[in-house]
Amino acid sequence: MDFDYIENKIITFSNALATLNEALKESKTRLERDGCIQRFEYCYELAWKCAKVIIKDHGGVDVNSPKEVLKKCFVMKYISNEMLWFDMIEKRNSSVHTYNIGLANGLMDLIPSYYLEMNALLLKFKELYDIK
Repeated sequence: MDFDYIENKIITFSNALATLNEALKESKTRLERDGCIQRFEYCYELAWKCAKVIIKDHGGVDVNSPKEVLKKCFVMKYISNEMLWFDMIEKRNSSVHTYNIGLANGLMDLIPSYYLEMNALLLKFKELYDIK
């Protein structure tokens, strides 16, 4: 697979995670909380889609659904906490398809650990492709 294409995917994921990190540092008015949740949602999307490309490049396997991608990431040792990632999928799907104040507040409590897990994946990808 084209290195520039993969590098672009990794950099896009990295830039998105930087925006999530920024949002986590802000005080949490309702608007800031909602913005942070939105940033989590697009970071999650970029994480699994970036992983999909890397799995194809490194493992020669074409996986399509987020759960398939994450299972393969676990097998390939790109992630160590498969259950946290599956929880992330569930919470992301819930937050996208419905708005509930309790769900939003609960998700905000989880996003810092999700951020750390996504950042660990990003660092693994950067190391794999020697991207600074």
